[in-house]
Formats: sequence, structure tokens, C-alpha cells
Amino acid sequence: MKIRTILLAGIMLLATGGFCGCSDDDDDDNEEPVVVVKSGAQMQVMVVFAAGQLGDKGYADRVMDGVNLIDANQTGPDSTKVDLDFISLSNSIFTRRSMEQWLKNPVNGFTGQNYKRRLLVLTEPYMLDWLNEKSLRDSDEVLVLKAIGDDVDDYAGLGLGSRLHALNISAAVSARRFSEFMDARIAREIERGYESRIDQNMVTLMRLFSIDEVNYRDSLSETLQELRGDALDLNEEMALSSLDNGGTYSTLFNEELIQGAYDCGKMLESYVKSNGYIFDIIDLGSANLGFDYYLMQQSGFTFTTLMLDARPNMLSRFWIDRRFDLAVSNWIGRWATQGMATMPKTQSYSDETYCQDNITVE
Repeated sequence: MKIRTILLAGIMLLATGGFCGCSDDDDDDNEEPVVVVKSGAQMQVMVVFAAGQLGDKGYADRVMDGVNLIDANQTGPDSTKVDLDFISLSNSIFTRRSMEQWLKNPVNGFTGQNYKRRLLVLTEPYMLDWLNEKSLRDSDEVLVLKAIGDDVDDYAGLGLGSRLHALNISAAVSARRFSEFMDARIAREIERGYESRIDQNMVTLMRLFSIDEVNYRDSLSETLQELRGDALDLNEEMALSSLDNGGTYSTLFNEELIQGAYDCGKMLESYVKSNGYIFDIIDLGSANLGFDYYLMQQSGFTFTTLMLDARPNMLSRFWIDRRFDLAVSNWIGRWATQGMATMPKTQSYSDETYCQDNITVE
């Protein structure tokens, strides 16, 4: 609408000049050229998603919700606005290359000028390995999600100093509730005469990546170990995929990721029948959907599932929904209004505003 208004005004001005008569050539020579100055955002945020994770109806989608929330609430002059963009590709190689190209090009495509400030948001801590000390300008900052102070301290060699930040949401409160539920269900099964069919302290924690590859900062295993002590038999050695293929293929079953997650359910079911444990925690990212497919046909005496970074549905499972949409939108909103390198090195949430669940103790 602005462009159309300017054109219309120009046409009217020309018409008026035509009726008023022609100017001398000398007058035309003395006219100064009109310089059009384009305005636009002076800050940019780029969010890098792990390959194949956007659309997971969980963590990645929550981050994207946060980006959309920022965009929807932007008001005021261009100097306070932020251009928002994201990278979500089919594999880690393309993702890394796209991020590297962005790092090399700080130009605002609309104004033709360099952004004064940029923020790179890495949705997974292992993406820090993709950076080097020459990657970013002095006016660029990095925010790493699902990370704590120890994670960013390990990358002091990047030379970012106070421009490297970590943001996390702990699920410790939900883990405490789940431990209470474990006690309640164990007591119920014993009362029903099923004591021989259960392992009271066996919990399988199935991750997308091995704990040898990724440091998980959700506090689930630490909280359960704290509450249940040496009696806890926590099996967290199984991983569905690996960083080598970016979590896009099941190395555990040599098949597509969704099918692999489904087969995880079948494998755990077989394990329950032979060993009697009844509790599992699932954290498979976008492959959580495949495990949900398995839960659709679950019946009879079976294990209790707690799914991390999941949404409510009609299936019989517990879920934990970490509200990274709120955390990310709040953090970036403050970053945009504060000076360079003034945001805290680390910030972590643990209250029920940012970590919600449906765990009920019977």
C-alpha cells in the first residue's frame, strides 16, 4: 500500500507540473537528485534446526512456535525490530553448509547494508562443533539451547567470551512426579498379585543419541537416581540413532527412523515379558511419532511410558512438554532490547510455567 501511494503522488505531481507550464532548462540542471534510503531491521536471528526434526510435534516445533511468537509481537521502529529466519534441511551436511553460508553473509537483502547485530540460535549443543574462532563477526552472538554453563565453557576456544550463551529447561519436577507414580503403580501391581511380573526399580531411558555422544541436560536420570538411590536400575545405554547420520536413520535397527522407533516398542514389550520391568522414558525427537504408532496397539499388562518433549494425545502415555517457545521468545525479546554481550551466560528454567506434564499419582 505504501508503494502504491508514493506512485500515485508522483503521477499527480507530474500532472500538476504539466498544467503549470514548463521550467527553464537551467532550473532542471540545478535540481538535486533524489536519494531513496531504504529502511529495515538492523538485527537478525537465525535458528538452526537438526536435520529432520522440525515438525516433530515436540521440542523443535516449540522452538519454532517461539520464533513465530516473536514475529507476531514485533512493533515499533525498524531499529528495534528483528529479522527472523531458520534452517531446516534433510541432513546434517546440508544444514552445516547452509549455516556456514549465513555466517559469511551479514547483509540485509532489503537494505543492502550489514546487520548491526546477529544472533545464531543452535537448537542442539553438538552444533557448536560446527563453529570455529573465525566463524562470527565481533557483533555476532550465539545462543545454544538444551545446554548449561559447562557446555559453553567447553567452547571457550571460540573466542566468543560473553557473546556465547546457554538456555535450558529442566524436567526435574516432572521426574519427581514420575518417581511418585512408580511407587504408586508398584504398590497397585503387588496388591493385584503381580509382584513376580514386575521389576520395581527398572527404568529404560531410550534416547535418539547415545549418552556417549550427547550430554543430556533435562535432569531426568539425575533426579531419578537422587530419589531412588542405588536401588534404581536405570538402563540408558540404548540409542536409536547416531550423530554420524544426524539422527535421520536408525542405526539400532538399520531401517528408517520412524519404523525403528516402532520396533523399539516391540523390543521393550518383549523385554517386559522376559524380565518384568514396567517403566520406560522415551526421548526420540521426531521419531517419537513412531513410538506412538506402537502404543496404539498396546494392550494387556504392559509398561508405563513417559515421553519427553511431547504433546497430549489420545494414547495411554505420560508426556512432558518443555515450553521452549516461551523461553526462546522471552530470551530473544530481551536480547533485542539490550546491548551487545549483556545477556547472561546461562539461564535455566524448572518451574511449571516452562515444564508441563500430565503425570498423576493414583
